[in-house]
Amino acid sequence: MFKRGQSGSGAAALVLLIGGLILLYLLLVPPDLRDALLNDKPLPESSGTTTNVYGSQTNSNLPKSINKSVLSEVPGRIDYLKQSDVEHPLSAVNLYTTTNAQVIAKESTLYVKNGVFDKLFRNFTFSLDDVQNTENVLLSFSMQSGAGRLFIYLNNNLIFDGFPDAYTTIELDKDRLNAQNNILFGVSAVGWRFWTTNEFQLKDVKITGDITDISQQLSKNTFSVADAEKFNMEKATLRFFPDCTPSQVGRLKVNINNENVYNAIPDCNQVNIIEFSTDAISAGNNLVTFKTEKGFYSIYQILVKTELKKQVFPTYYFEMDKRLFNSVEEEETVKCGEIDGYCPNNCDEDYDKDCCFETGSNYWCDIATADEGDRCASIINSNQCSRCSSVYEDDNNEPAPLCEGACGDDSDGACPAGCSEDYDKDCCFEVSEYNYWCDDVPVYGINDVCKSSLSQAQCNDCAEGYETEKGSFTCEQEEKDFIAALRDDFDVVLTLKFLDDGEKKAAKVFVNGHKFSVSTAKEIYSRNIDDFVEEDSNVIKIEPESSSLDIRKLEVKVEKSK
Repeated sequence: MFKRGQSGSGAAALVLLIGGLILLYLLLVPPDLRDALLNDKPLPESSGTTTNVYGSQTNSNLPKSINKSVLSEVPGRIDYLKQSDVEHPLSAVNLYTTTNAQVIAKESTLYVKNGVFDKLFRNFTFSLDDVQNTENVLLSFSMQSGAGRLFIYLNNNLIFDGFPDAYTTIELDKDRLNAQNNILFGVSAVGWRFWTTNEFQLKDVKITGDITDISQQLSKNTFSVADAEKFNMEKATLRFFPDCTPSQVGRLKVNINNENVYNAIPDCNQVNIIEFSTDAISAGNNLVTFKTEKGFYSIYQILVKTELKKQVFPTYYFEMDKRLFNSVEEEETVKCGEIDGYCPNNCDEDYDKDCCFETGSNYWCDIATADEGDRCASIINSNQCSRCSSVYEDDNNEPAPLCEGACGDDSDGACPAGCSEDYDKDCCFEVSEYNYWCDDVPVYGINDVCKSSLSQAQCNDCAEGYETEKGSFTCEQEEKDFIAALRDDFDVVLTLKFLDDGEKKAAKVFVNGHKFSVSTAKEIYSRNIDDFVEEDSNVIKIEPESSSLDIRKLEVKVEKSK
């Protein structure tokens, strides 16, 4: 009994101790947490929170991307092409064949006999160097005397059996001729007249034929194609000018690397242009052959031209965590590409209107042109006016002198026929004097240049503000917004790892439109891009500047500032 009572008092003491600890915990925890525990309410968010630049609650822990790559790619080879097409001129060629009658073989005399006790047959051999190009092969001889019946075999084929004339000519079948040939001359047997001998005495035995010299019927030329040209090839053409007489020439055959690209009688004395498959062309040396079976050709202005695909440079995207950014006033950050009166460092003049006019007395096209590097131009000639559909303008919105009166000239008071109201201010107000006009392309594109109505939300779309002739809407001034900028305690580093070939690597790199140049002979290039990165989605584009690039790795890494 004593031990059982002792055990019960110990358990009671343990219960009292646990209860005391729970009560102490409830007294020490924050009131909102104590209320949730006592009244069975949802637990409040962790107290380890901070307010971000936009007022929402976010976890203050650092993103998992710190000291890790936010972008890691293997771009590989990026080709550099100076032009959109490549011309390969070839030397002029002369093609011709000549046909001449020639004596192929001859014997001054040839004697055969056949008697009971005496017999003599003769073999007459001859060679043909080019059977295919040898025509009208004849065997001829004169008979000096003869008795019996003469027979002649060509390569074991009987071609004559009888008594020949004083002068005999026999045409030899070309199908029975070989490179090496044998003619057997023989005479018939005497039969029962055993005491006699049949015999023939021949002289001036000849093999003649018309032999065509084809040594000049074929011409060879070569041209070289770079790897980048072959890889980006889209179209190939052959151009040549043949000096010839149609009635006197045969078909002209043109092969490129043993692939036939042309086989016809060309248009003589004018330029012939033939398109052929790009598969016929190889990277490296290429062989071009011209060949004719007949006649004379002089071929000039021979050119192989390749047209290249429009080059698209690689673009890579990566995300930046919002917790890496702080709020700053908008005017403190100037963006490349925005019309704000500022030209950011390393911003391309063809990407930012402010940079275009900062570099000199240039002209700017509000709409990107088809040719890269042609949006900001210092000199505009009449041929260039058509490249800019909204007309080239100076920093006072006046058109280039040679473009005056064109669609897009906002100062001539006229709307050219067929010109859109979104391209010319005069056309906009000709449609309606109550329309609203923006001198620059708004943020949402060319279709918002001329608007029939405006709302307060659309006022900031036009950098210099909309204007109108009779419209009554007036935009109210709004307070500037805050934007996000990378925190000072972080660095974002771009690293390019090249193929280590010792050659100079030069490229233009664009980060969210901000341009900087890379020029190095080293294997690894690194650069801080803090000023270029933005919240959430970011983009990088790489363009070779002087030669093709082999990039083994592209990496963007977020690090703690040192």
